[in-house]
Amino acid sequence: KVTMEILKYMVYEAAEEVNEEWIAYKEPGGFMDEATFAIYKEGAAPPEVLEELNKGELPDEVIGQQRAMQDERVRQANQAEQRHKTQLELAAHRQTDEEENDDFAALNSNKRDRR
Repeated sequence: KVTMEILKYMVYEAAEEVNEEWIAYKEPGGFMDEATFAIYKEGAAPPEVLEELNKGELPDEVIGQQRAMQDERVRQANQAEQRHKTQLELAAHRQTDEEENDDFAALNSNKRDRR
């Protein structure tokens, strides 16, 4: 059974065997079971193909650093949000304490329920 990745590898290797300066490129398709491969001579490849070929993958260390930086930003944002919520809650408690009158008292608050 030949998968798309194996087919892509075979086409790329065949193009490289024929001429090492040729550029094989898998065109984006609309369906999973459909593939269009284009082979360009050197200098004839469109800029978007060259850009994608030169893009490469990021090393694991860089990906780890980016993930750590994003996690730190999320943690800081959560801390700031928690501080803001705490301040709002304290302000609400202070406001209710100031508004309370000393004219009333809670009765029977220290009794146990003996059911």
